[in-house]
Amino acid sequence: NLSSSDGTNIIKASSGSDNNLFYGLNLNGSQSMDLIYILNSKNNTFYNFNFVKSNGYSILLQYSDDNVFYKGNINSAISYGVYLESGLRNTFSSVNFKGLNSVVYSVFSINTSIMDSTFDPTYKMTLSSSGGSSAYLVNSTHLKSFENILAGTTFYNGWYLDLSVNNNSGAALSNANINAYNSVGSLAYSGLTDVQGKNRAILYEYSNIGGVTSYYSSYILNVSKTGYPASSQSLNMSGNKN
Repeated sequence: NLSSSDGTNIIKASSGSDNNLFYGLNLNGSQSMDLIYILNSKNNTFYNFNFVKSNGYSILLQYSDDNVFYKGNINSAISYGVYLESGLRNTFSSVNFKGLNSVVYSVFSINTSIMDSTFDPTYKMTLSSSGGSSAYLVNSTHLKSFENILAGTTFYNGWYLDLSVNNNSGAALSNANINAYNSVGSLAYSGLTDVQGKNRAILYEYSNIGGVTSYYSSYILNVSKTGYPASSQSLNMSGNKN
């Protein structure tokens, strides 16, 4: 358990400090400096953590790529829980976000992923993006009314589609073709079932591009395999499906 009340970062990773693993961190801070400050650093992993901040950011990532935050809690009472600037492919997975202000703010950060996470609906939270950022939410509950997506920014909200393909006897069919087409007729996903006849796809319910929302449901799902009759059905991807 680490805490800071004098305005210093508890953990700072900068240029040349890459590929670090941080496990079981329980960090608390009350001053304006950030709990975690990552600058020009990549491939760091934070696992099983709890970050509580009453002022300033819990996490500040600048010019940093491919960092992963997995299984933890981020609670920031006043400022942003996570501030991302000019980074690539940073991922938050199985994270509980909580805060009175914007919990995730992204500027010039590309392909940020938030997966299997929750945003506490009892607090006013905003998913904010600006300056050409792109972000992807998958299987992560949040209030759409708190999205603040600015001009030049792309945001996608999606869910899992878990499929099991079997023959009439119930045996799994491997290498069955899976194709999903969105509401405008574009191919949104293409893949094959594995040896157990299973396939997991990510299909997006909607996008918010510069504040303009476009919906992609209903999807047309086609399943085929040589020697077997093809199957087709319509799906509304407003949540996980199987």
